[in-house]
Amino acid sequence: MSPEEWITSVGVDVGTTTTQVIVSRLRLSNPPATNAAASPEIRDREVTYRSPVAETPLDDPETIDVAGVAAIVEDALAAAGLTPADIDTGAVIVTGEAAKRENAERLVRRIAVDAGDFVATAAGASLEAVLAGRGSGAAERAAATGETVANVDVGGGTTNVAVFSGGRLVETRCLEVGARLVRLEGGVVAAIAPHATDLIAGSDTSVSVGDRATEERLRPVAVVAAELIADLLAGPPFDPRTQSRLIGTEPSDQVDLDTVVVTGGVGAILNDRSADGATPQGTGPIEDASDDEPGVCPTDDDLFQYNDLGPLLARELRPAIAARFPETKLVALAEDLRATVVGVGTETTTFSGRTIWLDRALLPLRDVPFVVVDGVEDGTNESDVTEAANSTDGTGRETAVERALISARELYLAANSSSGGKHGPPAIGLYLDALGPLTYESVQRAAAWLAAAVEAVEHPPSTPLVIVTRENCANALGQALNGRVTVPYLVIDELEVTADDRIDIGEPLAGRDAVPVVIKTLAFGETVTSETSDPPR
Repeated sequence: MSPEEWITSVGVDVGTTTTQVIVSRLRLSNPPATNAAASPEIRDREVTYRSPVAETPLDDPETIDVAGVAAIVEDALAAAGLTPADIDTGAVIVTGEAAKRENAERLVRRIAVDAGDFVATAAGASLEAVLAGRGSGAAERAAATGETVANVDVGGGTTNVAVFSGGRLVETRCLEVGARLVRLEGGVVAAIAPHATDLIAGSDTSVSVGDRATEERLRPVAVVAAELIADLLAGPPFDPRTQSRLIGTEPSDQVDLDTVVVTGGVGAILNDRSADGATPQGTGPIEDASDDEPGVCPTDDDLFQYNDLGPLLARELRPAIAARFPETKLVALAEDLRATVVGVGTETTTFSGRTIWLDRALLPLRDVPFVVVDGVEDGTNESDVTEAANSTDGTGRETAVERALISARELYLAANSSSGGKHGPPAIGLYLDALGPLTYESVQRAAAWLAAAVEAVEHPPSTPLVIVTRENCANALGQALNGRVTVPYLVIDELEVTADDRIDIGEPLAGRDAVPVVIKTLAFGETVTSETSDPPR
């Protein structure tokens, strides 16, 4: 077995405004067979192909042109010289307003099938924020310098912020504000996003469909949008207009920032320099930490070349951030326009531990939903567990595993029903966060809980069960379950999964003693909420 190997990864980003594809090679380490505790790790990433940036095709304002996007991906793979058989891993992510389109889920499934057996499907503003921050190099900069770095990814429909401090992700912040608050056609206002109307009303302008696009008319809207993005970085407390547009978890504390990185289409404009190296339009210095040649910042004549507010928003965002963070550096890194797709293609894949329990006939698996099992470590002995699991006295003495398995089956059935039985999940997933001290007794106890619950809830014998543990015990738990359960199952370990996650599991790589895994959040049509929840990983 070679101490390392290269695998091929594909990243596809279908955004509100644009669609992009990258191909990368990931250098994977193979720990020696004598070190069973060591998992394969990705040691290096190399982007080998970047597709042209294509406008996301739509059938109508509410429907993505699935065939059109599939053709973009097909052309990109052909240009890269790849067939589906050449692809080992990767992800498709539908971002911003595109994720809310009614056929977004059908789109990613189509691409996943066309591009190969193990290209994952993923969406969600928080995940998008993290991928952009990793793809841009912001996470790497934070780890290398010890700084607190905010990556601000401004797309067509949303702005997604990931804050990194040292080597860890602190939090994500997401806002329903982007460059396509106003969409133009032929120099005329063609559409105004519903959530932009009060921004326009609160600005020093009036904008209606059919108006001629002028800087005087649209600049005030860009000013307000830039102020809200800066407010997203600075708060809480937030401006009420910011508050009403928050997506997902509302941040609870302010963060002291050393550096801000702006990515996405707006970031690409903001980060450009004129040919003679002059500062881009706007105020405040910008540090260019990339290796790219300076670009040319758009002139007044180019303000509406993208048929949206992008160039105007880029102009206004720099001074808005500087006003709120006068001591914070604004830094341009190597990736801005392609930050998210680079993150999708190079940062989504992880690997299970090496001592796992596999039924290879079940692989690959895609979109397995998970329920987190709490309290497994609280059991006492096998007889007590079995008695509790099989209780019929009406006292509600179900085990934690039984409750989780019932919830998982309901999730499985709901997903099958919503897809008409065509695209339901292939398995039911349970995540065991902790078994307590890893001893023979604790593993046997967990196996007893699982087996008793499978029997008590009459788990369908044809539905595979995927068990994931955080601790390095999958092989031992798999062996303990052997003979106790009759349903097909596999056990993998050394992963962290939350209740909102789904995972894809590929066929074994790295000496065939570990499997590639993509953990993702399928949050199509994600809604705005200010409810608190666990912080993102």
